[in-house]
Amino acid sequence: MPLREAASLGCGWASKAGLPRPENWRVGSGTNGAAPTGRCDLIHGDKEVGEDEYRLTFAAWYGDWSNRLTREEGEPRDLTATARCAGEAANFALGGPDKVPGIDRGGLRDLLETFARDQLERRDCSGLQVWG
Repeated sequence: MPLREAASLGCGWASKAGLPRPENWRVGSGTNGAAPTGRCDLIHGDKEVGEDEYRLTFAAWYGDWSNRLTREEGEPRDLTATARCAGEAANFALGGPDKVPGIDRGGLRDLLETFARDQLERRDCSGLQVWG
């Protein structure tokens, strides 16, 4: 769905994230307040006019089992975040290309943090740490 229509959904944070050219973004939402996983896909581009398509996938995993998804040899992977929810780990990650028109590396990190903060608020979590 278009970004402007996603404001009231689980990925509504994206409609307020300051994305460049917001009219060219679409959102795919796969979040709810009870599942042990969640996902927001942000898609930029318009193949009908020959514009390349870029997909950013924001993932959330809840439970101590999820620590293995955001670590490599014990160290946090780039563009990941962690927090605590109900005494267990919550892990977040951003997947997609390193370059998206109008968004630099710092912007990708900011988007990950915005996604994670939205999830923390929805689930009453704390202690956010972001790597990347």
